[in-house]
Amino acid sequence: MFFKRTTLFILFLPLFLNAQENYSNRWKEISRTDRKDKSVAYTDTMRINNVTKESLKMRRGSFEYSGTISNDLLEVGEEQYQIIKQDEKEIRIGDEDYIHIFARESKDLSAADATAAINERTLPLKPVSSIDTFLLKGEWQAYSRKRKDGPGKINYKELIKTLSFHPDLTMNNYGIVTINNGISMFPIRALKGSDIIISDDNNKEHRIIVWKLTKDELIVEDDSGILYYMKQF
Repeated sequence: MFFKRTTLFILFLPLFLNAQENYSNRWKEISRTDRKDKSVAYTDTMRINNVTKESLKMRRGSFEYSGTISNDLLEVGEEQYQIIKQDEKEIRIGDEDYIHIFARESKDLSAADATAAINERTLPLKPVSSIDTFLLKGEWQAYSRKRKDGPGKINYKELIKTLSFHPDLTMNNYGIVTINNGISMFPIRALKGSDIIISDDNNKEHRIIVWKLTKDELIVEDDSGILYYMKQF
């Protein structure tokens, strides 16, 4: 979890304003303070977008989550934030330890904005019925990740980095999936329906579900419920 679960209330309703002509409905964290208003250093910059009276999307690092809003309370999975301020140029939300300050981004799409827009794509209703080995062949690298069902505990040592598919049926080997920033390499043992079957160092099988496969993009889900958006490289 990002922070300890806590229920916080304030005495006013937040203002929900439509984006002005020169601004988007995307917000970037520009500052973070502790509860005594002292600035703190951070590397996990947060972004929020698609803000309405009832919901928003939150992006933190390479993960994206859906949040719901009720009066002055924002719930993102098991996390809760106090909505302290929201006007046309600034949003402030607080948890037990920190205040997160966001500024609205302009409508002009920067490279970072374009990447965020790509990550907002809708997941298909169901996985592929079968895996097209011609399209899958090559080297794929994850450029974005998110939990399918919202925030939860992440084991970063088990995250997929790359998927290499070069089948050699004479060796009963279809390719390699790298884990833990490329440190561990798990062989691809089989393809079954929408599943890529890999085995770990203990010969335990794991299933990677293919949700989307085109010449330009591969979307897969590991057995921890994490979605990976991948590109050829």
